[in-house]
Amino acid sequence: MDTDSSKHTADTTATTGTSGHRDSSSFEDGELDAFLAATDRADSWRVERTLKRSPFETTELVSFVGAGGGTLGPFVRKRIDCSAGVGSAYEALWEAQRRGRRIMSVPRIVECARTGEILTVVTEYVDGSTLDEFVCERGPSSTLARDMGILLCDAVAEFHEGFTTPLIHRDLKPSNIIVSNGRPVVIDFGIARTWSKSAQTDTAYFGTRPYAPPEQYGFGQTDVRSDVYALGKLLIFCATGDEMRTATDNGSLMEAGLDPSLAAIAARATAFDPADRYRSARELMDALCDVEVRSPGLGAASRHSTDSSKATGERGRSRTDGTSDRVPSAERANTDPASTNAEDPRDLDEAFRQAFSRLRIPLIAGDFWNLFMVLMYVMCIIVSIENIMAPPPDMADYPLWFLVLEHVQLFFIGYGAITYLMLDKRRLRKWIKPLASVPRRIEVAVCVGIVVWCFASTVVAGIIAGI
Repeated sequence: MDTDSSKHTADTTATTGTSGHRDSSSFEDGELDAFLAATDRADSWRVERTLKRSPFETTELVSFVGAGGGTLGPFVRKRIDCSAGVGSAYEALWEAQRRGRRIMSVPRIVECARTGEILTVVTEYVDGSTLDEFVCERGPSSTLARDMGILLCDAVAEFHEGFTTPLIHRDLKPSNIIVSNGRPVVIDFGIARTWSKSAQTDTAYFGTRPYAPPEQYGFGQTDVRSDVYALGKLLIFCATGDEMRTATDNGSLMEAGLDPSLAAIAARATAFDPADRYRSARELMDALCDVEVRSPGLGAASRHSTDSSKATGERGRSRTDGTSDRVPSAERANTDPASTNAEDPRDLDEAFRQAFSRLRIPLIAGDFWNLFMVLMYVMCIIVSIENIMAPPPDMADYPLWFLVLEHVQLFFIGYGAITYLMLDKRRLRKWIKPLASVPRRIEVAVCVGIVVWCFASTVVAGIIAGI
């Protein structure tokens, strides 16, 4: 290491101090390598917690502890048993990264080393929401599916096209996609593989059933069209909030709520025969760029996003020499689904979603708010029952039937509708699937209608009772 590099490493270690913590994203590539080279790496990873464990893989959240006690992280470390026929994709990504190629849709690899049949991979930790959390927060829609689908196809095409033989992920699903700053990052390449011209079928069958194509279970060798199948299922999930384990023909998808033009694309992407699907993620992306979704929420900014994404599709194709003309992320920021314009007054549902998404309220805060609202409703019910059983002096002369009607309608039902309207429904929409397809404006209209009806009917009943 030269004098400047040694000084830089010393300054980096001094910056972290004996107990300081520095986020990994604040380091440039050379700076991070210098920090990691300052001490023995093998004994310097501290396990914070285990994220996932399977028969062939253990995934942990770890931090790097420097010689002076300073920490860097978090990172994600995987220990993969390569005897199961998995893990080689990380080595291909690591070699590409060492040659200077940076795949923006994949977490940066910090370390990759094989000891016998055990492959240890350390990657950067990507901060953001999983795709299922992202869809839950915003609510599924054909517009969201189209806009996010374009970004997903662009991300997957990057590692399909960036190698001499395509890198096939084989496990694209909502939990393996992190939406960070509005853009998807694909994680967990544990069962990914490179395509082989001589192979007839895959050597091992893995994957998540709702998103894995038929050939992944022994009907043939997986190729880029296998990931196209998973992308089609992700389109359906973004549009409906449902994994759609049943048939995905055009009619079934339209019945599930997809826009007709989007349903036709998703049906072709998820065809049983790979020959009937789109030939690549880029071809699927081009089809999505040409779609004008007619569901609410497609404003001028979304249409501008289509034009920008179409331009990206033309300029983002890899050259035959392995380099890429990809447009920088900053120039493509206007394709962020969260930037959809809601200027049209009819787009109330989209306006609610975007206003809520900008707040970035943690789910745990929403849980505490829901608990508070439910407790308030329960207290209201208890007070109402007490007033019916032992009316206060100013209500002592009211008929019992009127007291029951008044409290049931105004407090049990009316206040219940208001409580429901004020709940944070992100988890509810995830647990109760039908709620995910109900637009916010419909919920508001129904709840307001219930409150108005309860108040009006109580007034009418009071007039009839002579009160």
